[in-house]
Amino acid sequence: MAEASAEWPAAGPDRLVVYLLGAGFGESQIVLFPDGRCLVVDSCIHFKKNLTAVVLRKLGVKRIDLFAVTHSDLDHLDGTPSLLDAFNPEHVMSYPYVAVLRSLCATWLREKPHHERLRELHETLNRLDGLAELDRMTQVSWESTPWPVVPGDYAVQPIAPSQVDAAACQLDLNRMITREEGKGWTVSAAGQRLLDGARSLGDRPNRLSIALSVTWRNRRVLLAGDVENGLASQRYSGWKGILAKLQKRKLSRLVSELDMVKAAHHGSSGAYHEAAWLLHAKPDGSTITAIAPFNRGHTPLPQSSTLESIRRHGAALGLTMDARSAFERARDSGWLPGAPDGLTMKALSSPGPVIAVTLHENGGAELFAGKAAAFFHR
Repeated sequence: MAEASAEWPAAGPDRLVVYLLGAGFGESQIVLFPDGRCLVVDSCIHFKKNLTAVVLRKLGVKRIDLFAVTHSDLDHLDGTPSLLDAFNPEHVMSYPYVAVLRSLCATWLREKPHHERLRELHETLNRLDGLAELDRMTQVSWESTPWPVVPGDYAVQPIAPSQVDAAACQLDLNRMITREEGKGWTVSAAGQRLLDGARSLGDRPNRLSIALSVTWRNRRVLLAGDVENGLASQRYSGWKGILAKLQKRKLSRLVSELDMVKAAHHGSSGAYHEAAWLLHAKPDGSTITAIAPFNRGHTPLPQSSTLESIRRHGAALGLTMDARSAFERARDSGWLPGAPDGLTMKALSSPGPVIAVTLHENGGAELFAGKAAAFFHR
């Protein structure tokens, strides 16, 4: 990795740096490891520019070591093909897209360029399939092998999606397309309307969202993607399934006493799971929460109920931008502007909505707020 600009926090032998990018529509994370390697999660577009690519270049990154595609929603996917082309990742972790109806539609509708989401997804799937042929891409679930393969001071472990949610998505796909002996493949009438674009996708891609545990020595970070609470009828669906599986495998430490949490699904109430947050919180109350607000649709995110709940579990809250009055909702939920006692906060001259957290080996941390971003404390 080339030398980074002095104003941008860089990793070193005694520290790890986590960047969160979020432009109101779009979210991405960058993790800089002490040995110079980096993890990038998703892609974020800001004013038609790939903010993830811009930040990586400012940090002096020439190649991504590990890239994660969490799921197929456009706010996480937009710009992924160009990012993969520009930074040629050494390895990619992808959600299990072979089980997603949307992925089939993206291939089927490749001749409809006006369909932005499916066009971008189709291009992404082409890149992923090419990387898979080179043995540089794996579709992951909660039980996949951590990265890097050779154990060291740090590890990136997928903890979602669950196999139950992947199987449910595969079942949806199987209902649309069947194979009959002597007749080949048959598409149901409902499936045909979907493939023709006459019916909404409505395939709940968040059920397959990746969540990643990042551990470095005694520090723990959770990048929760868009994982939600899951199907009420299924014990191993969503967050309750993640917790049950981790407990069964004696891996609950991956989501316990965390230094930092990238909250799931932009802070929606449907992704807030109280049992998970009771584990996430450190006993001394020092857990840092980061959220990329979302300003499209009828319900602005993060929701006030989530902000109020998270305030019980940590010391600091970072928001990448004031999307749909997110800062005001944070204050109304009891959060106070600025850094908590014991943490320093510095301004970051950034090209877009960015926050960063430096985690030191000795237990200290520093907060950085870029353009349109802010930190709050209890």
